[in-house]
Amino acid sequence: MSVASSTISLSAPALVQSITLRVRFLSISRARLWLATPLMRLAAAVAGCKVEIEVGDRDGA
Repeated sequence: MSVASSTISLSAPALVQSITLRVRFLSISRARLWLATPLMRLAAAVAGCKVEIEVGDRDGA
């Protein structure tokens, strides 16, 4: 069986490792941020991807 030259084969682990989960918390209390940040990092570790966490307000600052 031949594979077309336009086909790209990539293993699932390699694909997931190239994904970055970007999370931006807006107007969140310190207690919720304290809980949510490690949970997001744990979720990314379980999924095998990277995570970027940003904290800001609703004004975009």
